[in-house]
Amino acid sequence: GDPDVRRAATDAMRALSSFCPSYAQFVGKMLNEEQENPTEESIRYRIALLTILGGAAANSEPYLETLADALDDKRWDVRRAAVESLVALGEHATPIASEVARRLLHHEPDVRRAAAECLGRMGVHCGAYAGHVEGMAETEEDEDVLRVCQKAMEQLLQAGALRPQSPGAGLPAFA
Repeated sequence: GDPDVRRAATDAMRALSSFCPSYAQFVGKMLNEEQENPTEESIRYRIALLTILGGAAANSEPYLETLADALDDKRWDVRRAAVESLVALGEHATPIASEVARRLLHHEPDVRRAAAECLGRMGVHCGAYAGHVEGMAETEEDEDVLRVCQKAMEQLLQAGALRPQSPGAGLPAFA
């Protein structure tokens, strides 16, 4: 099919999901169906479902864990759709921020990078987990992940989710 038509349909379904709980529930259930050998078409379908849930506002609540789990996906386009959806949910994604932050400790750098980007772009909606990005930046060894952590910290500072550190903050004072 035509990508423009597909995008317009996804946008319409995304809008519907915010004011129709039964539709959001249908989308969430479809997203939870696992496929053993996903095809390109089924992956495109999964990405569309993630995108639709990103517009579900409060109706997304039962499926927040499914959205966070998509950050672990081996495909970057699925992880990207999960990040975009969690960010788009704004305050409605706050309850799952802990699960996103937990992925900062994942063994795969791509998952850590997705989690850091997601928390940075969630801004104040990541709640107390903003500091986890800062803590990760102090120990992260992968340069790409570290770069994303630094950008996320800038975003969190701008959003007011992190406080600027004054020089010498956190260091013991000389008596």
